Amino acid sequence: MTNPLGSETHGADQDGEAAAPFDADLNAVYWEDQPDGLHVVLVGEIDLTNHARLKEAQAKVESSPPAALTVDLSRATFIDSTTLGFFAKFSEYAKSGGHQLTLYAPQRAVLRALTIVGFDRVMNIVPAS
Repeated sequence: MTNPLGSETHGADQDGEAAAPFDADLNAVYWEDQPDGLHVVLVGEIDLTNHARLKEAQAKVESSPPAALTVDLSRATFIDSTTLGFFAKFSEYAKSGGHQLTLYAPQRAVLRALTIVGFDRVMNIVPAS
C-alpha cells in the first residue's frame, strides 16, 4: 500500500482490512520504512482493540537493527495505557542502538496522556505546527 507521500505503508484497519493510511474514520496502526528510520503511524482511537496491530509494529521494529523511530500521532485521537507501554518498549529499543524515539505531532488529548505519565521528560515530542 502506498501513502500520499509515495512511501510504502503496511497495516490494516481494526478489522484487518487493507485501508488508506490516513482515513480519519479508521482506528489503525501502520508502519513505513523511511531513509531516516522506521515510522509508525497511529490513526484514530488506539487502545486494547489495536493491540495485535501494535504487536505487529513492535515485531517489525525488533526485527530490524535498532534505528531512529518516529511515531506519527497527528491523526491519533486517543491512546490508552497499552499504547503508552508500547511507546516505552519502542523507546528502549531505539536507545539500545544509540537512537531515539520521536513522538510526532500529538493532538491535545494524546499530548495530555504523554505528559501525565512523564514521557515529555524522557522522549522527544515534536509538537504539531
